[in-house]
Amino acid sequence: MVSFPTPQERERLRQEREEIEHAKRNNEKIWQKTYRAQIAGEKVPFFGERARNIPPFTKYTVLGFLAIYLVTLFLPIEQYEWVLMNLAFVPGRYSGALDWNLFALIAPVTNLYLHFGLMHLGMNSFMMLVLGIFFETSFGARRAFLFFLLCGLSGNLLFFLLNPGQVTPLLGASGAIDGFFAVFLIINWSRMPLPPHIHKRGYAPIMVFWMVLTILLGFVFPGTAWEAHLGGLLAGWGVLELWKRGKIRV
Repeated sequence: MVSFPTPQERERLRQEREEIEHAKRNNEKIWQKTYRAQIAGEKVPFFGERARNIPPFTKYTVLGFLAIYLVTLFLPIEQYEWVLMNLAFVPGRYSGALDWNLFALIAPVTNLYLHFGLMHLGMNSFMMLVLGIFFETSFGARRAFLFFLLCGLSGNLLFFLLNPGQVTPLLGASGAIDGFFAVFLIINWSRMPLPPHIHKRGYAPIMVFWMVLTILLGFVFPGTAWEAHLGGLLAGWGVLELWKRGKIRV
């Protein structure tokens, strides 16, 4: 037997739904108001006074990006190709696909300062400024330098593990910068304008979401070294977790 609600019951259900929606809107307004009060008067590190006083490691890293790009811009094509094959990171150099040379010892570091094209240079320089200012003013120049190297090398390592025979060069500091980005997300998680039920889950879901997005973007935009981005992101997250728990000293 099928029964249908009476007009009075339908009206009661409608009122209950309206009350639930009203309560949701009120809760949303409350946490938004709380968030605005929390950040009132605060300066976002990379848009405030600190941006006018760029800390040394960040400043000289970005200047290094620009200077090296300008030098390579005016190299003859033969010399530029030599730079790419010897000072950028070429996985095949370490797997036997190409002959070994002594430059392979420094290429995993020097490749962090090489960029291909103005868009690549501009994006990495901007993100290095934004995230470098945040990280260095929070933790100091020495830690920023170590973190930059560690995350950059981790990005190269993951790229190598997934592409051991590749003979085309990998260049850019994207892995290192993604490590800074991981720390930025984790530290600012509690300040993000998100509903309370999302905050209760911690920052792990957003980190996993960003990892998946990084991989997907690598397939949407062929040629993007998503492996290096992902390696740097994982290193940044992992090192910060170990540091927070007192397992390592940085």
